[in-house]
Amino acid sequence: MLHLSHPRSAFLNNAVISARDTAYSLLLATLVACSWLLSTQYNETDSTTIAIRHIPDTIITGMTVDVTDTQGRLHRRLQADTMHHYWDDGSHTLEHPVMTLYRENNAAWRIVSDQGWVSPDKNTVKFTGAVKIDNQAVNTAEQTTIHTRDLTLKPQQETFHTVAAVRISRPGDVTTGTGMNGRLSPVLELHIKADVETHIRSLHPTDSTS
Repeated sequence: MLHLSHPRSAFLNNAVISARDTAYSLLLATLVACSWLLSTQYNETDSTTIAIRHIPDTIITGMTVDVTDTQGRLHRRLQADTMHHYWDDGSHTLEHPVMTLYRENNAAWRIVSDQGWVSPDKNTVKFTGAVKIDNQAVNTAEQTTIHTRDLTLKPQQETFHTVAAVRISRPGDVTTGTGMNGRLSPVLELHIKADVETHIRSLHPTDSTS
């Protein structure tokens, strides 16, 4: 038996299929657009939440924190013009910090910088900007001054390091270099990594008038 299809019927079927495909494409495009908008909104919300969370919950001006040893003697003192504590990660930032490390029967060491950061576990202190380390020796011959930048200190071990330029001044010489590891206690140990130069200077300059 022969079946003939009417041209108008085929046209209508094609039109229905075409309309269905177009509607499906529009729906898919709408879903993709909505997904992108939601993703962007969540990302912006997450960034805003992180920015809001990392704000100080405590601000102290004229801060002084003392750490004593097991016998109650002053071992370490940290001072700062301003201290900010951040509750989200437990860290602290410092404005113009000064740390003094006391040593039995020896002169104390003092570290001064522009800014500072203290880790949540209190075992890492980063002194940022210009950094000066000096001892409080009464005897001029024992005085040492170190100038550098961006120094990281481990207070409990009294070790430190920096990758910046270093200048070490003592009564009889000046040493410069790049990068430094060191220890402040029990005795001063310094290891300069590169570009080391030492200039000897006389402790008894000749009197030009004689």
